[in-house]
Amino acid sequence: MMTIRTHGLWPLCAMIVVAMSSDLFAQVTQIIEGGNRPWTYKFVVDPASEVQPALKYRLLPDQMMLRPGDASSFYHRALRRFSAHSDMERKEFDECLAFGLMIRPASTDKDHHVVAGVSIDRVKTLITTFSDVLVELNLAANREYCDWGLGFREKDGIETINLQFDEFYLMRSLARLLQMKARVAIVDHDYDEAFRVIQMSFQLGRDVSQCPFIITGLIGTAIAVETQVVLMEIIAQPGSPNLYWALAMVPMPLIDVRPGVENELNLALKFPLVREADRPHTSQEWKDLFGQSIELVRQLRANPAKEGGETETLENPASWNSLDLLKPEFARVKEELVRLGLTADQISAMPVLQLIAAHESRLVRCKRDETLKLIRLPFHQAAQLLERIEKPGSQDGESNRLSDFKEVVPLYDSLRPFVGQALHASIRLDCRLARLQVVEALRLHATANRRKFPESLAEVTLVPIPLNPITGKPITYSLDGETAVLEFPSSNSIANYGEITRVTLRKED
Repeated sequence: MMTIRTHGLWPLCAMIVVAMSSDLFAQVTQIIEGGNRPWTYKFVVDPASEVQPALKYRLLPDQMMLRPGDASSFYHRALRRFSAHSDMERKEFDECLAFGLMIRPASTDKDHHVVAGVSIDRVKTLITTFSDVLVELNLAANREYCDWGLGFREKDGIETINLQFDEFYLMRSLARLLQMKARVAIVDHDYDEAFRVIQMSFQLGRDVSQCPFIITGLIGTAIAVETQVVLMEIIAQPGSPNLYWALAMVPMPLIDVRPGVENELNLALKFPLVREADRPHTSQEWKDLFGQSIELVRQLRANPAKEGGETETLENPASWNSLDLLKPEFARVKEELVRLGLTADQISAMPVLQLIAAHESRLVRCKRDETLKLIRLPFHQAAQLLERIEKPGSQDGESNRLSDFKEVVPLYDSLRPFVGQALHASIRLDCRLARLQVVEALRLHATANRRKFPESLAEVTLVPIPLNPITGKPITYSLDGETAVLEFPSSNSIANYGEITRVTLRKED
């Protein structure tokens, strides 16, 4: 079943400080506070000039090196090989997840205890144990395309909603294996190997998102977010290479969730009530169509991953056999059908349940188009208009916008809330990558300016400074003594936090 889950966010009330292991010398700290207070990242870095050649390090595989073929079969083999390892080996894998340059807080979940003090030798042994999985992931990441072969276009609404995505959730374990291997390479200062593995991890996130659903887009985004943490750790390493051009080469958006958004909004057109609205049916068949559609809405709304974990319930589908429950809607539906394109003669010729079906069918198309027309706009142009759709004003029949009419059965409105969740997850990832690109520009500037940061980003002339992906405007920057400060505003009410990055130069010996 399609399930929307929130990935990569920790709902915390108390302050948590996450710092690099002191014995690994890198210095980057993440401070997370409760409520809507911004997350803060503190970097201690070295000045660093451009690498030569400029694209010595890449975040995605070189297009010239891709091999013909489909990646999905290799990913499936990687999953099978991972699952074939013994329970003891997979338990060791779970415990070794605690290893990292950035130490994460222990989970309160009894099934996810974090083991402190995992040694690098222990992790190297684990990576050797799972080398068969890594071989398949390497083959997958270097293929020309990825087709998961779900055949969703041939499925109806019920079949699509009941698709299982378990294999895509498991891809996060494969990504974490890659991230562990990259961290070992960082500790060994083998940056060539680290970036080879980072490419595999980012490509895994992009390939997962090639299955065009919102949930797979969110999983792919979560994988990419975790991978960019590894980049943060590299940047904070003493003497690390400058990654400005590696970051500049990343396509934006890195994870494109828009095909998944479009596919799921189109799903509303496959709901039985909408699909059959203009075809003749018996009275019992109309009642059955209503019942099927209500059950689909129930499945979408009874979602344990919704904010706060609450679920929504609807009337028992059997209760829709009573026309008395629908009578209060008849007058409004007939009036709105005229504006939705039906003539008075067409309306008078329809049985009452078909009137409602015709209303829902046309209204769903209006609502879908109202959202789809915006998702290809740059985020800063679409955000305010999307908020207007998510929080419509008048729904009493007096609105000038057809899309503000109220559905009798909330088919489209059961899908709509997930649109914002997907788009904002994608833009947050792009913001974090833009932030790292600015940090690398600052390291370039410090190299050419006697280890000093600029008073303003306008003083950085060696390379262009990216705009804030959220606002489309210059990134907010200030110099606090010797500390460079970057500020990113919250993207919206769904992701109700901003991010502040404070960068200082490592003291010379």
